[in-house]
Amino acid sequence: MDHQKTPTKLEYHDNMWKLHTQSTFLSIIQSVEGRQALILESTIFHPQGGGQPSDTGFIIVSNSSIHFVVQDVRSIDGIMLCLGVFTGLEPDRKDPRTGQPHPPKPGTEPVGWGAKPDRKPLGPGFSGFRPAGSIFKEPEWMIKEGTCVELLVDECRRSLNSRLHSAGHLLDISIRNVGLGHLEPGKANHFPEGPWVEYKGIFPQTELKTKQEELEKDVNALVSRGGKVTVALLPYDEAAKLCGGQLPHYILKDSRPRIVQLGENLGCPCGGTHVQDIAEVKTIKISQIRMKKGTTKVFYNISV
Repeated sequence: MDHQKTPTKLEYHDNMWKLHTQSTFLSIIQSVEGRQALILESTIFHPQGGGQPSDTGFIIVSNSSIHFVVQDVRSIDGIMLCLGVFTGLEPDRKDPRTGQPHPPKPGTEPVGWGAKPDRKPLGPGFSGFRPAGSIFKEPEWMIKEGTCVELLVDECRRSLNSRLHSAGHLLDISIRNVGLGHLEPGKANHFPEGPWVEYKGIFPQTELKTKQEELEKDVNALVSRGGKVTVALLPYDEAAKLCGGQLPHYILKDSRPRIVQLGENLGCPCGGTHVQDIAEVKTIKISQIRMKKGTTKVFYNISV
């Protein structure tokens, strides 16, 4: 089977709060950064995208000491690439003077050891990656296709990412509540370093301070009230109804969009992860609202 064309099953789409599961290893490719990229049959690791940072964590190879440290996750044409490095490959082979691993014996090198990455493209979307065994002899520890692996998501990072993402969605709701419903949601950045949500449209500059205060008050009232967060893949018409009667133009009418609903509020198409209950977001602080070139950008943060 060509694993570079088979989409990865996204378990987090159905259960955003599963942090430990099993999957099947399919293949490994080498990135230009010197890291490996594992391709699995299914995953609970959320990739970077939609304004949300990627998950991190571990992939543990069954019945071995091999661990793969997941440092980043990217999606290319529906295929999830878990980028990172291996640990526990040869724990006995260390220099007693330095504690550092000895160079491997010829023919048993881990992929990419001491070599410049081959930049030969694998095909559309895979520029900069190559199969793990393309120029190296397959090392003794190489994972075999079909091997069972355990997936462990970093709980603290996932929790923060989810809280920040949910906070951004709550701001979309509060924008309407404070009389700014004409602002159309656009781009968003839910990274811990300076999160913001951007809207097409502006409002009078004289109302800036008042609206900032109203927005912060309203969004924290939503958090205090709490409410269950639900997610579902729905037929287009049903999804549109849940989202107030219409969906963004980029969602195809023959698709089944994934809709996230925070409490009893209107739903929203979203591929990211969120909290289980709105109250988990805790306090939201609106640090600044900036209007420029027909757009309104709301900068926010959340309490620890």
